[in-house]
Amino acid sequence: ATFSLKYNLLWDKLLNLGIFPQKVYDAEMNFYMKASQPFGVPLDNRAIFTKLDWLMWVAAMASDKMEFAALTNMAYLFAHYTPDRIPLGDWYNTNDATYNSFRARPVVGGIWAKMLMGD
Repeated sequence: ATFSLKYNLLWDKLLNLGIFPQKVYDAEMNFYMKASQPFGVPLDNRAIFTKLDWLMWVAAMASDKMEFAALTNMAYLFAHYTPDRIPLGDWYNTNDATYNSFRARPVVGGIWAKMLMGD
């Protein structure tokens, strides 16, 4: 089966466009919870890596506080347990928290996505 993080759904929800019904968000979130690894949800089925900013965009869309907490905790665990001592990386492996590439980039501002939601 193929899958991918639908991180750009954030803008539909944030701007209250209503293009996608809540059941789409719920189905995606249910799948992310099942596909999650110890340090995040892979971007898609091709590999085990993820992007920190996009993981946090997905977390911001959670309608359930437990789902939000689960996803943000995965990001916290990555930052805490990564064996790579670099400025915060945003492309890493979800199974062992190892850094792939990208570090100290402005995109890590995505960790604040939930604040944009206003809830």
